[in-house]
Amino acid sequence: MTRRTPKSPPKRNRAAAPIAAPSKRKLPAPKQLLALDKALAAEWRRSLATLTRETREESVSLDARYEKIAAICDHEPPLYVFGGCKTFTQFCREFVHEPPRTVQRRMRLARVASPEIIAKHGTTLLDAALDYIELKQQKPLAIDARPDLDRFRLTLQREDRTRRVPLDELTVADLRKASRALRRESEGSLAKRPAVVHAVVRALRKTPAKSLSVSYNDGALRFGPVPLFALHAFAHALLEVEPDSDQRPAKSATKSPSPKTRSKSAKPSRS
Repeated sequence: MTRRTPKSPPKRNRAAAPIAAPSKRKLPAPKQLLALDKALAAEWRRSLATLTRETREESVSLDARYEKIAAICDHEPPLYVFGGCKTFTQFCREFVHEPPRTVQRRMRLARVASPEIIAKHGTTLLDAALDYIELKQQKPLAIDARPDLDRFRLTLQREDRTRRVPLDELTVADLRKASRALRRESEGSLAKRPAVVHAVVRALRKTPAKSLSVSYNDGALRFGPVPLFALHAFAHALLEVEPDSDQRPAKSATKSPSPKTRSKSAKPSRS
């Protein structure tokens, strides 16, 4: 008769630490992120209502209307994104109903010139003067720039002598002629620069960043300060530029010849 050994009780496994269940809350989709900021969305609705009212009322001056448009575009982020507009061009077409180029020029006037200055000199003359100032400083006017246009002077040759002529005595033709001279001067300085710089300058000519300084050195492009209101147009213009594959960084140093090479070159040739 065989004796059966009693089986030992099974070992109890230690209870594993409970694993936290993943959260069932879904992250907002990219398209819903903008809708989360209710304060900015409400500010967009108020700005749009004011813009619509000022557009209908004939008593509202043109500069007051474009001050509101500039406030919408200069906001960070631009308030028009809460109206479904992805670009400044789309905002101009759907809400301002004017060409983007016209809107850019009038916004610039509303930013830097007071209503009294606009009434005194007129929009066409001031527009030509601001073009000259931007070309002279090689960058667009900043959003908060306030140039003293009453002290503006342009050096001209008049009556067989050189004079610094104030804005009151200048014409649009004088300012445009001076701007063309500045462009020729800048294009002459760009003549010896790489082709990619010429391509970038051509792409920026039709944007509010047209007077931006562009330089190239050691395989890298460098730009002057880009205003926020010109950022979208600046980025789209750069996408159209084809980089030149031949533009490579210059070699920093050349290898010195090895001692063997120097000794061989030092040996006199046998006759």
